[in-house]
Amino acid sequence: MLLRRIIRVILGILTALCGLSLLLSAWAGTVDPRTLPVSAVVAMTAPICIAVTAIVLVLDLMWCRRGAIFAAACLLTAAPSVMSNFPVHPFAGKLTEEQKKRSWTLLSYNVYNFLPANGYYPDSVNQTMEYIIRADADVVALQEAESFGCGMAYCIRPWQIDSLKRRYRHIIQNGKGMCLLSKYPVTPLRSSFASRGMGQGDCAAYAIDIEGHRVALFSVHLQSIGLTGEDKTMFR
Repeated sequence: MLLRRIIRVILGILTALCGLSLLLSAWAGTVDPRTLPVSAVVAMTAPICIAVTAIVLVLDLMWCRRGAIFAAACLLTAAPSVMSNFPVHPFAGKLTEEQKKRSWTLLSYNVYNFLPANGYYPDSVNQTMEYIIRADADVVALQEAESFGCGMAYCIRPWQIDSLKRRYRHIIQNGKGMCLLSKYPVTPLRSSFASRGMGQGDCAAYAIDIEGHRVALFSVHLQSIGLTGEDKTMFR
């Protein structure tokens, strides 16, 4: 009896800590990081808090029913964050034919200036460009895409450029490595991102006309927080 009471107390404290941490991390993303930088770091702990709270909920169901109610309430309150971090929707169903007509696909890709990560191009063909063509997304937001020039240096073939241009009638480059390929009409939007002292990062904004609906798209290229070449080698 005493052991059970001790377990309940420990679980109660753990449930309270996990639940409050979950709520904090779930809504930290609504705070402007320029005002409170730590909020961005707290928001990134949401997946861990969600997983730990779920485990605690299972333990509460066995040992502490009141704690289970609190843990479940926290998970429900943090539902938007839960669904964003674990986007599994088994009951969503399939798209209807009408929904398929109104749906569109987006590919965001840091192409590393179309350089090969391993130092060579299989079959002397740029595989990054090949993947973009094969994916055939309706809108493609590229980062670190300085140019699409053909040449042996990048192994980008003329037929790849032709295939790309046939698919995407609208190609916009901002001269800073940010590029957008779109099957729909696009208008670049002015952004004050560069004037905010964000270091080496960049952001390109676009207005896309998708079947009469104006969609605002922001392509963000975050800086590497000053990582050196040695740091990157160690990470790999």
